[in-house]
Amino acid sequence: MDLAAGSGILARRVMAAGFEAWGLDLSEDMLRIARTEAPAATFVRGSLWSADLPPCVAVTAVGEALCYAADPAASLSALEARLAAIHGALAPGGLLLFDVAGPGRSGPGGVRRTFRALDGAYLGLEEREGEGREATRDISLFVPRGTLFAKVEETHVLRLYAPEAVEALLGRVGYAWERLPGYDGLEVGPGWHAFAATKR
Repeated sequence: MDLAAGSGILARRVMAAGFEAWGLDLSEDMLRIARTEAPAATFVRGSLWSADLPPCVAVTAVGEALCYAADPAASLSALEARLAAIHGALAPGGLLLFDVAGPGRSGPGGVRRTFRALDGAYLGLEEREGEGREATRDISLFVPRGTLFAKVEETHVLRLYAPEAVEALLGRVGYAWERLPGYDGLEVGPGWHAFAATKR
């Protein structure tokens, strides 16, 4: 079960490993891409904070999915309630794999800037941490269109969760957990915290 399934890349890999995949996302545009990327998976539109969760052996919420403030439900108390709902859906010993952004995600000065080339497209990012436990991420994407480039701009607001607070929630809800250095060769950077939690 992939919460905030995005483009369906993780669902495709899960199915290649022999599992069924069920994905959830708020964006109909992303779901359209996901259904092309993993046509045998089931994808539904909805909020990861309120959707009914079917029984499963694993849940993923990667890419800071639980931090995005586009959904007004995102908060530490809502996170505890959602971790409990996921715990209820998981089989005994089931796995929850997720990550969160925390204080310091935007670097020691509270500002992070990145510019990258991605298969002929270019991505610029500026992220700033505010004092209210939030980070604002401004993204400019330049996509080739013939001999020119189309510019797409987005602004994302992230709730920042201290990792110690997340660890306390996991223990209270009934998970055994460990912190991960990253995923499949991708290291999490400063202020980015990945967890593997199992249902006790």
